[in-house]
Amino acid sequence: MCSKGTMSEMELSILRQRAHEALKQKARRGELFMTAAVGYVRSGPDRIEKDPDLRVREALALVFRKFAELQSVRQVHVWFRQEKVALPAVCYGPDGGVWSGKRRSTTPFITS
Repeated sequence: MCSKGTMSEMELSILRQRAHEALKQKARRGELFMTAAVGYVRSGPDRIEKDPDLRVREALALVFRKFAELQSVRQVHVWFRQEKVALPAVCYGPDGGVWSGKRRSTTPFITS
């Protein structure tokens, strides 16, 4: 391998390290937003807000009320499955959020 290729690999490594360090610094400052949780939407490159959709906000309020009542994420999930209540789920793409009664992973992410 010639020295130009080696130098290029070293430069790429340095650039990756700098980019990684920049992400860590941004996270330390609380400015790193990779994704928005269920119930929140991105309103700018570095800002998130509560979802303006009333249906989403009411569904999340129901999850927290049931969690306060049942005291168990698993029991909340079981209740939602038994009652066939769909929950909002994060969906990345042009269509925005989706509603799902099938996703087991939705309830723990909402309550944590």
